[in-house]
Amino acid sequence: MNPDPLHVPADASETVWVFALDLPPAEAEAVVEGGPGSDWPLKELMGAGSLRARHIEAFPASDLAGVGLPGYLVEGLGIDVQDVEQDRVKLEAADRHIVIASARAFDGEEQRLSPRLPLRHLGTYSQIQTEQRLVPLPGAKSEAEIPPTPGVAPAPQVTPRGGRGIIGLVAAAIVVLILAWFLSGSAR
Repeated sequence: MNPDPLHVPADASETVWVFALDLPPAEAEAVVEGGPGSDWPLKELMGAGSLRARHIEAFPASDLAGVGLPGYLVEGLGIDVQDVEQDRVKLEAADRHIVIASARAFDGEEQRLSPRLPLRHLGTYSQIQTEQRLVPLPGAKSEAEIPPTPGVAPAPQVTPRGGRGIIGLVAAAIVVLILAWFLSGSAR
């Protein structure tokens, strides 16, 4: 975790800032949906110098019924369960509106947030960096396809058919020969 949870580094990534917005639903939506601009209520309440709306998640806490905010942070956003456990009581107590700002919401601008009521900072969390292993799709080619060069005829495709086609052809010829031999022998 960041030693100063309200400091947003310019190179912040894989970090989320979680807030509770203690307003009735209609008022909370007006604050969040007010639109980005110099007089955007959410930006003012957050004390942010720069804030991009498309990287803000805002929803009623009731939308998380059954999962809860701690579960959503762990399962939905990939936050380390140990970090969430430290703040579980505070996160579960948020019962009105939740606002989550990803690092991209701050547009790469270093700043220090200074939230004021009715917006309360609940926590700043780093998303877990998981090792991703690429698994080839069944039937996928292992070689990259190179697009044809304009004006140059493509090289003829050589398709290996393997020995099955030839073996099948030879087997069919043997069956025909055996049938012909039996038929010619029975005609006598």
